[in-house]
Amino acid sequence: MTKKTTELDNVKKATAIMFAALVKSLEDTAPGLNEGFVVNLDTAYTKIREDSDDLNALETISWTRSMITGFDIVSGQTKPFFD
Repeated sequence: MTKKTTELDNVKKATAIMFAALVKSLEDTAPGLNEGFVVNLDTAYTKIREDSDDLNALETISWTRSMITGFDIVSGQTKPFFD
C-alpha cells in the first residue's frame, strides 16, 4: 500500500491539472471533446475500481474529472478549474 504524503498529493493534483489543461485546449479546437474525455475517465475509473481498487489512480482520475466538469460528490456543482 502506498503511503499518503503531501508530495504524492501534489503530484496527483499537478497531473490532474495538466490533463484538464490539455482537454481545455483541445476543447477550444474540437468542441464536444471534453464530454467524450469525461466518459472515458468514467470508464477508466470503473475498470480500476473493479480490477485493483488503486486509490491513488482513482483519486487522480476523480480530481481530473472534477477539474474538467466542476462537479464532485462532496461540493456538488461548482465552476470548472479553467473557467
